[in-house]
Amino acid sequence: MAEQLAYVGKIIALEPIPEADRLVSATVVCGAGGKWQGVVAKSDFEVGALCEVYLQDALVPATERFAFMASRKYRVKIARLRGTLSEALIMPLTVDGVVGDDITVRMRVEKYERQSEGKQAEAKGDFPPFLYKTDEPNVQKSQAMVEALTGQPYTITLKMDGSSLAAYRYNGVFGVCSRRLEVERGDNAFWRAVDAAGIEAGLPDGFAIQAEVCGPKIQGNPMEFDQPTLFIFQVFDIAAGTFLGFEAAKQFCEAYLPQAKRVRLLECGDSYTHGSWDERFAWLVREIPYPVEGVVVRPMAEMRVRGERLSFKVINPDYKEAK
Repeated sequence: MAEQLAYVGKIIALEPIPEADRLVSATVVCGAGGKWQGVVAKSDFEVGALCEVYLQDALVPATERFAFMASRKYRVKIARLRGTLSEALIMPLTVDGVVGDDITVRMRVEKYERQSEGKQAEAKGDFPPFLYKTDEPNVQKSQAMVEALTGQPYTITLKMDGSSLAAYRYNGVFGVCSRRLEVERGDNAFWRAVDAAGIEAGLPDGFAIQAEVCGPKIQGNPMEFDQPTLFIFQVFDIAAGTFLGFEAAKQFCEAYLPQAKRVRLLECGDSYTHGSWDERFAWLVREIPYPVEGVVVRPMAEMRVRGERLSFKVINPDYKEAK
């Protein structure tokens, strides 16, 4: 099933942008697709109008209609335009539909995937069916999760700009995976990071760790590591089919994987409140000496919302990816 990256939306607000007479900031709702802001031409929209909304990491087709996206290689990214936050691409409606309709396939939209050294690892097989792939939704698409987390104990951790890794031991078999495949043991970033962190020696049977690998030739290596280095962000109990809560995962890593690094905890508290992420983000990353891609927000103990694990990401609109 294709990832849902384009929706029919509805304009619910238009706000002026200082010193930009022809542009306005539009707020749109897309049903299950969430609530987003974008910079649009003032003449193209009015409040209540239906529109097309293309979410972050959508690759729009290289057609005449999207020619203005050529300089961005047709990829939708969070950005600031005229100093105003633009979280999604908002276009006039050209198809039939109602608010919340997924139009990803109809509009020939694909998912952007960054290249890294991880792509050079030799595939051993498909991603194991007993593990979960990592892909937190954007905060803009997570209103139900935000509401469920409000007032609950929470953590905010650093989102590393690297390559996703999973390592498991199950029924005596140890394996290492990229985001979508299991990879052969060899001289690649995944196995080098796993070996350096002592994962194979320490991981007990029936558990898996999920981590981000950072280092040379991986997403520009913003942290300037000399060698591939992994940062664990969660621990999965395979038999129970659930992730450990924050404290349990911390104790697990201290007991079994003392050599391994964990993602940096930026904030935790007893009662989550949701406010302006522009201000909150700047405060959270104020002491970090390298560019920050974003943060991940989770409950202190595992929670599910409408059958999905409660976890969402907030992307830094000022982050510049390596070319």
